[in-house]
Amino acid sequence: MIHQQYQYWRQSLRGNVLGTAIGALPGAGADIAAWVSYATSKRFSKTPEKFGTGHVEGIIESTSSNNAALGGPGCQRWCSAFLATASRPSS
Repeated sequence: MIHQQYQYWRQSLRGNVLGTAIGALPGAGADIAAWVSYATSKRFSKTPEKFGTGHVEGIIESTSSNNAALGGPGCQRWCSAFLATASRPSS
């Protein structure tokens, strides 16, 4: 499975970018990121007819997106904590 990760590096990178972007949106979770990533992978694939049968290309991209989406809300937490700290008057 590891050699397939290197073979499909474009799908992995695209899944990570989509997952992070969708995960940073409020209310959008990892499931939505995985579905959007799967549809994107199917659209750009040279063999879209293999999707739905366990084709590795779709699995790698949707899993990468799912995992990347979990870090997205961290951006919101850090930004809101920074803004809350910066808006307090110093005493």
